[in-house]
Amino acid sequence: MMPGNDIAELSAAWIKVKDAEAKIVADRRKIEDELIAFLRIKATEEGTKTVKREGFIIKVTNRFTRKVDSDKLQSLALDAGIGNEVLQGLFRWKPELALTAWKDAAPSITSALAGAITTTASRSSVSIELLIH
Repeated sequence: MMPGNDIAELSAAWIKVKDAEAKIVADRRKIEDELIAFLRIKATEEGTKTVKREGFIIKVTNRFTRKVDSDKLQSLALDAGIGNEVLQGLFRWKPELALTAWKDAAPSITSALAGAITTTASRSSVSIELLIH
């Protein structure tokens, strides 16, 4: 039953549903964490791992968050003699890492600039579908 048009009823209903939503999200994340542990998928491995078992397709995607210290990056590039044209290809300016270009760049360039980048793992995402034979 939906609440009426009274602000108090709507607000109370919203709070009740929001609390239920938070519990459901916490329960889902606990199940995802158990599933990831069961499948022995490491959070340190970036990319998507797909497993087909017992009639299910389970995909676990690990992403990393990379932050770039703009001042440090420019200083390191200057010290290494790396010009702006190279930086423009590797980074978006507010600088954001252009990961595909970064992975394809010469190690002499990426190793000189790596000190300006902080990498942390994001939460793994999980999707599950029923596998139809």
